[in-house]
Amino acid sequence: VKSAPQWYAENFQEEFHCAWARRIPSNSHADGPKWICDPHRLQEQKDCLVYSVGSNGDVEFEQGIRDEIGEHCEIHTFDVVASKDGKNFKPIVESVGATFHRWGIGSQAEADAYAQSRQGPPLRTLDQTISMLN
Repeated sequence: VKSAPQWYAENFQEEFHCAWARRIPSNSHADGPKWICDPHRLQEQKDCLVYSVGSNGDVEFEQGIRDEIGEHCEIHTFDVVASKDGKNFKPIVESVGATFHRWGIGSQAEADAYAQSRQGPPLRTLDQTISMLN
């Protein structure tokens, strides 16, 4: 293990247990995949909404949703950083049919602190995000 973030990415602690959790995409061991609970249920739905928090310009998860869950999913990707090393994340995210939003998801206190100071990464709560996106 090269760093703490790498260790935590590979050895996450569950916040709740999901009997049918699956890493999407299932064929990758890189940093891009994310865990999802009951993906088979999303496949069965007429509509599907996925929020992907943090991308660093890597759309492996979003493409995995398209490939393994289905084209019917509406995907929104959130990242406080819009680019890195001259690479703009928005067109990369949009290339897989997802919508890019340059803000992070945080607690009410974090969102309030950002709203007051406009310093640091742009943050909104999950409730604010849902309300804004309808």
